[in-house]
Amino acid sequence: LSTCGRKIGTAGARKVAIWSAVSGRLERVLSRTQEAMRGPLRLSISSGAAWVICSVANSILVWDGHTGELLRRIAVGEHMSNLAMLPGARAIGVTPAEVPVWDLATGALLYDLAPTPGGFAARLAIGAGGDVVAVCGDAWDGEDWRSVRVRVWDGRER
Repeated sequence: LSTCGRKIGTAGARKVAIWSAVSGRLERVLSRTQEAMRGPLRLSISSGAAWVICSVANSILVWDGHTGELLRRIAVGEHMSNLAMLPGARAIGVTPAEVPVWDLATGALLYDLAPTPGGFAARLAIGAGGDVVAVCGDAWDGEDWRSVRVRVWDGRER
């Protein structure tokens, strides 16, 4: 579901499709990728569908949501367990060891929000306006992965 709630994205079988959440009609099929898009896939759509991002293997694919053109592939090194849009054409992802934020226009890594010390990041939640980012995961308590930790950041542009 896009951040504005008007678009729905589906991913699979080497393509990403954008649908109207109002009419249910298919609006656009984004350029097909070379590799099979096998799960678990993470897909996120910006407000107005200007940007569409999808995690595939160890990278993020970035499309122009209006033209359907595949703009770039951002190498992330590890599989993304979560992926979301932030205001200002930014994407945030979650790998076990990192919570990186990228500039979608350039593909550059802007900064990395460190997960819980001694733990790993697993889940991501973004506030309705993108102003709050919360990441939770398990932390090692010295004997087992028992305790759940949550870290919260200001999601507005730095």
